Amino acid sequence: MNPTQVKNMVNESLREQLSDKTEQIPEHCLQGVMNFIGHILNKESPDLSPIELKKIVLEDRILRFRSPLILTPESDETKQLLCIKEPYLGIDVCAETRDEVYELLLQEIEVLWFEYALERDDRLNSGALELKHRLLEHIDEEMNAER
Repeated sequence: MNPTQVKNMVNESLREQLSDKTEQIPEHCLQGVMNFIGHILNKESPDLSPIELKKIVLEDRILRFRSPLILTPESDETKQLLCIKEPYLGIDVCAETRDEVYELLLQEIEVLWFEYALERDDRLNSGALELKHRLLEHIDEEMNAER
């Protein structure tokens, strides 16, 4: 069964189930529900291909990964969000689109860098200190002379 057939079957089934109630529901509302269901049925599968990061260019510095960081987005349990999780480096981001999750990933790594990697050891608890060492183990920082 192709997506159009599934959509038509669902539309027909809903209309039958609501037939005795449709007199109470304005037609434009009923059509809105049908359009929403059609949108969900026609929604394309998200791009779950891996994201590879070699460097992140910030305003005044460049963060270079010693080896490429390869992260694979996954759909959350609701299938509404794309998520990237890498607990070893403290990464946990979710967004509606691949572009949004990519941007949040870059922002998350920037925050982790400034909040942990560059923080004085005596200001971090043991878990935060371990995260700092893992970040420093995988990322080199260069000051960006171009800006």
